[in-house]
Amino acid sequence: MIYLFAFIALIIGLYFRYHLIICIVLSISILLLALFKNRKKIHLLICISSLGLGIGMSYISFNYDQNAYDGVVMEVKDNYYILSSKFERLYIYQKNHHKEVGDIIHIEGKKEELYFYKLESGFDFKDYLNKKGVNYEFKVSKEQYIFSNPLRFKAYQDKVLSYFNEDTRGIVGSILFARNEDFTSKDNLDSLHLNRLINASGIYYAMYLSFFTFLFSFFFKKRWAKLLGLVLLTPYVISLFPRFSILRFYVLAIFRYINDNHLKKKVSFLTYYPLFGIAFILIDYHLVYSDSFILGFSIPILVQFISHSFSINHFIKKRILVYILVLIFFIPFDIKFHHELYPLSYPMQILLTPLFTLFGINGILASYGLPIYPFIELIARIITSISSILVKMKFAIYLPAMNEYISLIYYSLYFISCYYVSIHYRLIYKYLILMISTFSLCYIAPINNGLSDSVTFINVGQGDCCLITHKYTSVLIDTGGSIYTDIGKECLIPYFKSRRIYDIDLVITTHDDYDHMGALASLKENFVVKDYIKEASKFPFNYNGISFTNYNNYYSSTNDDNDKSLVIGFNLFNTDFLIMGDAPIKVEKEMIKNYKSIPCDILKAGHHGSNTSTCDEFVKFVSPKEAIISVGRNYYGHPHKSVLDILKKNNVKIRSTLLEGSITYSSLAFPN
Repeated sequence: MIYLFAFIALIIGLYFRYHLIICIVLSISILLLALFKNRKKIHLLICISSLGLGIGMSYISFNYDQNAYDGVVMEVKDNYYILSSKFERLYIYQKNHHKEVGDIIHIEGKKEELYFYKLESGFDFKDYLNKKGVNYEFKVSKEQYIFSNPLRFKAYQDKVLSYFNEDTRGIVGSILFARNEDFTSKDNLDSLHLNRLINASGIYYAMYLSFFTFLFSFFFKKRWAKLLGLVLLTPYVISLFPRFSILRFYVLAIFRYINDNHLKKKVSFLTYYPLFGIAFILIDYHLVYSDSFILGFSIPILVQFISHSFSINHFIKKRILVYILVLIFFIPFDIKFHHELYPLSYPMQILLTPLFTLFGINGILASYGLPIYPFIELIARIITSISSILVKMKFAIYLPAMNEYISLIYYSLYFISCYYVSIHYRLIYKYLILMISTFSLCYIAPINNGLSDSVTFINVGQGDCCLITHKYTSVLIDTGGSIYTDIGKECLIPYFKSRRIYDIDLVITTHDDYDHMGALASLKENFVVKDYIKEASKFPFNYNGISFTNYNNYYSSTNDDNDKSLVIGFNLFNTDFLIMGDAPIKVEKEMIKNYKSIPCDILKAGHHGSNTSTCDEFVKFVSPKEAIISVGRNYYGHPHKSVLDILKKNNVKIRSTLLEGSITYSSLAFPN
């Protein structure tokens, strides 16, 4: 047990610098458990040492100020690779490269800070690389191979995948080779949370090993059958190096084989499992910051504890209990991945696991050259058909990801409940049920949406998008749009889910430029949009208590979309907002000429801060307190310096989605 405490303490130490308060609470808890469980000072000392070691390791970083590196390729993707040189790791962007893990190369060029633009709810690639220990990008001007790995597994994987049609190729690539492939049914599988079955590679490895052990057991003794199964798995493991999930499985499978067949004194699970975890951390402590490491070690340990803590003799009942408790443990990760809870996904996973397992096993066999591609494509078509049917019946509860404090409360209630249920301490049952019910209700119910009004300028990159919520009404002004990514699916819908918004009551687009309405089609296809307005003739109007006014009716017959851009004003929580769309300076001057005053506390500057909008006279006229510039990385020079100077000269606070991300204004609005 002390090894488990040391393992947990080491992990806590590695997170200490990032989550100080939570780690202090967890540190005290684990040290007290270690002390009271064993009542030996040496055990307490081991835990304290592990904690200190973790804290110290988290500050280890290597950075060499040089323009040339000799290093080994440690990870390859389609458009980049990661190079390790004297413990420093570098990100190198390179399209259509042919690097292989194990290649040793010499590179020359320039090292730069990592910078990747992140949209609202988008994948944080910089954070992903940082967690791998990569802090710099290297711009290569010259490269030379020192050693080329003769085992070109990436090329072989491409050859294997070439035997499948496009959709099957995507599923096989995702399951077998950990590739982030796009395929037709991927959206359905993601929506149904069945992508876990694609990524649950440990299932396929274990079943593959069991399958060959079973076959060989007809001809050899059991221990030789297991050994031959491991030998046959070895080439596949090498081909996926350094993928952590299969390395963990393979190393532990080898040790279990040695432990079961060659050691006189057997090593217990709670001894060797944490020790291997510690070994992996000492080899590369950055592994700790990935969910695959946390789940890969925590779930088997959790299963072990549940199996030994609950006195249920019936095999099937115990397996069901274990499965349910593991699923409850996984819920925060599920919400983090999908921004929703889909209750039916859990029984569906049970029902579809055999099908995915069959697919995975045959996929591994196909990777060894067995010509069973038509059979695999048949299974893929069955999976695609089932997912297409199930997605039409989907009902989900939208939720934001749990922050560290809510997670602490959740897992505290989880483990306390497990403990008292396991010892049959019935006196506390009703209090636990009350606490869990209260916690769940407060977290699931969209209470905040009914109590608060808000206006959010969503970070959609080089585009405009403003979300207005009033009680349980949601209005969207512009949707953004990008030719590089689906703003609706990748940005807006995940954000709405994180805000517990189940539908958009009204979408208003200021004009037809793609960066203002390009995501509308995707939004309508994948989310509930009740009403849509884009005509100036529909204004003014009141929508569920929010009054909208359009201040631009001057150039309705022009062919220039910007001249026709709606300029929308509304008031919420005693704050006046003015959304300029892409209205140019000539529209601003018409507004000055035709209105004595226009109420404006918050100005959404026109045309992303371009000098074609936001003239000095107009800023003086509307006199805003703050100006929002909705902008992303661009080649237009937005926002222009002249616009920033005008705003500064008029003492207007400047806020930018490029610098701040999504910007929210809110106020409690208790309903009558």
